[in-house]
Amino acid sequence: MARLPDDAVLVLHMIGSHGPAYYQRYPDAFRCFMPTCDTNQIQQCTNKQLRNTYDNTVLYTDHILAELIRLLQTDTSLASAV
Repeated sequence: MARLPDDAVLVLHMIGSHGPAYYQRYPDAFRCFMPTCDTNQIQQCTNKQLRNTYDNTVLYTDHILAELIRLLQTDTSLASAV
């Protein structure tokens, strides 16, 4: 990680699990729950498709946060509170 000033604050802002275009909130590698709702016209999808697509967004968000925590824990130049 690049050297930061001693008083720096890192901010992570993610779109996260907000619709209606849930299917655009995660890459194909995180399409674990199937079938999915691959449209922003969510009224055209079944409850199961919509729920699976939402669950994929949560899975991807969890992955990103875990990677960030791992990065902060391994960087000894940062005094992080994770």
